[in-house]
Amino acid sequence: MSAWSPNSFDNDDALDWLDDLCDSGDEYAVGAALAVVADWPDGEFLEAIDCCVAIAAAEMVAAAMGMPPADFPQEAEEWLERTAPEYGKQEAVLARRAIARIKANSELKDIWKESELYEE
Repeated sequence: MSAWSPNSFDNDDALDWLDDLCDSGDEYAVGAALAVVADWPDGEFLEAIDCCVAIAAAEMVAAAMGMPPADFPQEAEEWLERTAPEYGKQEAVLARRAIARIKANSELKDIWKESELYEE
């Protein structure tokens, strides 16, 4: 994973996924990215790439529900305007589950724990 800050879109994996999402226009890709992580077995380790993508997908849901992060990418905003997905409670619950899963046991958590930016 190549990251330059702990922000949700400040890594290559999230930006690559966002580029693919913008090219596809598939609003279901967001839920699929979240489900990969949210439904991953508890005892099994999550890879960093899946975590980065799920975090970006969770930010897409938050933004669609009127709560974008301060550093929300322009292309993500344009995709939401163009696609107008109707994300609601189901996607928000899935996003929360994915984030909780990442925080519990994941390669991404371990990578950041070894970083000087872990507290951020």
